[in-house]
Amino acid sequence: MSDASEQPLSKPGTDVVSGIHTDVLLEADPPCFWVTWIDWSSDFRRELRINDQIVGVNGKSLEPILQPQKTYKGVGQHAEQQYWAEIGAGIGDEISLSILRDDQPLTVKGRLGSDMFYYDHDGKPALAPGGPARLGSEKFGEAWSGWHEKLQNRMSYVLTRGWTQRLSTRTELADMLAHQPRIEHLRATYPNAFTQTLYDDWARVVEVLRGKKADPPVDLEYRAIGERRLQLAKAEAGKAWSALLQETAAERIPAYPAASPLARESAVGKIVELPAITPRNMLNDLGTFFAAVGSPSDGYWFLLLARPEFRPFYDALHRYQGQVNPRIPERYRYLGRVLDDAQMFTVNGRSTMGLAVEPLAVFAGDDELCVDLRRSPPQFAGEAELSVFSATPCDDGSPASVIEAMVAALKLGDEDTWRSLFAPWRVASGSGGRTIIDIAYAMHPGLYASDWERSRRLIMGEVHDARVERVERARRILSRDVDNGLPDVDQVVVWLDHFGLFDGEHRAYQNVNVHRRWVLQRLDDGPWRIVSIQSI
Repeated sequence: MSDASEQPLSKPGTDVVSGIHTDVLLEADPPCFWVTWIDWSSDFRRELRINDQIVGVNGKSLEPILQPQKTYKGVGQHAEQQYWAEIGAGIGDEISLSILRDDQPLTVKGRLGSDMFYYDHDGKPALAPGGPARLGSEKFGEAWSGWHEKLQNRMSYVLTRGWTQRLSTRTELADMLAHQPRIEHLRATYPNAFTQTLYDDWARVVEVLRGKKADPPVDLEYRAIGERRLQLAKAEAGKAWSALLQETAAERIPAYPAASPLARESAVGKIVELPAITPRNMLNDLGTFFAAVGSPSDGYWFLLLARPEFRPFYDALHRYQGQVNPRIPERYRYLGRVLDDAQMFTVNGRSTMGLAVEPLAVFAGDDELCVDLRRSPPQFAGEAELSVFSATPCDDGSPASVIEAMVAALKLGDEDTWRSLFAPWRVASGSGGRTIIDIAYAMHPGLYASDWERSRRLIMGEVHDARVERVERARRILSRDVDNGLPDVDQVVVWLDHFGLFDGEHRAYQNVNVHRRWVLQRLDDGPWRIVSIQSI
């Protein structure tokens, strides 16, 4: 019997394999086998890349097997050896693959191999000739085979789907870097082609997760403009509030002690300046949303916050958040008229009586927002002056220019331009797969408002810049039908890179807060408009 050290470190099997791993994309244009990984020992690593789309072999289309229930023997699928047998290809034969790479047709070549069995120097099954042993761990916990399979699957996911599925690239980066000690140990202990390839793959994934550096550098001048907008609004708010107090001085009564509902004749109709309230003052009692201003010793005033007269302030507040300061502190000072309206609510566990106050004006945030509710329609102080900060209108050119105009509008707080870039139509599939188009589609304004405010918070916060990364090929999704009044509809997907500041560098990143994929459409070769109603 031979010694284990004399046994070969590798033995070939009988199956013909390419070493390519693929997913099937039947809905792609054209359908294809999408490359998700290439084994370290595969000859196809020389020219083929992850994310390439395989559409043909040796000059022949793969369309016959790119059909439901037939894809199992396609390139990179679990029964691909059946396909190689059908076309008479064997171990060592050179194969040419017709692929699409970034929508460009190419031909790459590689030689077929066989399934291989590897052993370490002790004769134990291994991941590569000489080791590491598949079931060994060398004090790293999980066995090499299980650890490597999970790592490879995660690297494949990052390289193929990671930047399209809203994963957190910075979290993934930290997780990937945690593998470095184990990979470095492999390289030092088993200096072979497997460990070097594993390191190269890992290093590539780390670099992808770090994100590309911003080139040209990020220009944060728009934030300086934002600060000037804030200071302008703050100055105008201060002047407006002072004018309101002066104007109402003759009618005002002291806020404390609060007028008793049982002896309210001298207070009803008067004006009171209430001290600042915060969310701690805002309560809900049996479905009534209100603010209680006062104390058990001084008495209470009540603001019935759900009443219609508060709506104009909320509208002005939302505009201010979108145009000036997305993070305005929740602090509100009300100037209001005392109503002949006694209320009883539970405050701090006790039934409490007080008079309701009708809002006349509000001074909010860090003394930066003033809204005179007596005006129609109410505007916040300085709103008209802020109109000078507007984005350059979209030139109705390429899809990229529309997205760039959207980002510019966000940076400048120009909500009108931002809204104008979204499509006033919707295309959808009706019953039986029939395409339906609503030319007069009307999105609820509140949905736009929430995405606008969220976008402004992001662009003035964690997102320092957003730039078009790539534009996919435009496709016609609906053809003109004169009889049914249907126009030509083209659709395109634009991918956006978001840049944040990490370790002193602006790099692209992704997480659940940002949206990279933007869908745009146009009707009858008209202007492109965004149909993805979402925040940046």
